[in-house]
Amino acid sequence: MAITIDGDGTITGVSVGGLPDGVVDADMLAANAVTTAKISDNQITTAKISDSQITNAKLASDQQKALAKAWVNCVHDGTVTDSFNVSSVTDNGSGDLTVNFTSSLANANYCMTGGAIYSNGGPFDAFGMPTVLEGDSSGNPNTKTTSACRVKTMHAQRSSNSLNIVQQTNSQLQIYLVFHGD
Repeated sequence: MAITIDGDGTITGVSVGGLPDGVVDADMLAANAVTTAKISDNQITTAKISDSQITNAKLASDQQKALAKAWVNCVHDGTVTDSFNVSSVTDNGSGDLTVNFTSSLANANYCMTGGAIYSNGGPFDAFGMPTVLEGDSSGNPNTKTTSACRVKTMHAQRSSNSLNIVQQTNSQLQIYLVFHGD
């Protein structure tokens, strides 16, 4: 009779008295090892994996780099709706925010992407956009550090058929920012 260990730990095929000598050896263990091919689809679920089982050390370097290092959903005055690795958002004035990271990023060469919902209260097209605050006259941001990033929010709108207007504003309703890097 075959010896079977079910997924819930139940062992079948063992008679009273245990296993005879030599029944379980290295070859048998290797032949019955769990492999990807033996795992049925949908058998491993998030609920079956504990948080401590997946760590940065177990992820490949490229996978770690692809993960967002921080993100925030906030309103124009710096009030945080939800976030990851963001301790606070400082309101520096009209359309000027500083995102403060809980844990510093590895370096200041990260990428910030984002968007904003802008409401102009009218029937015309409008959208919000965040950008890293320009630092010096050459366009090099000196307000982007490992511990914080200063961001300007602006909006563009079309009034009737006229040219788009881009202006700094403090009326962005929701601002979404994501930070990627090493």
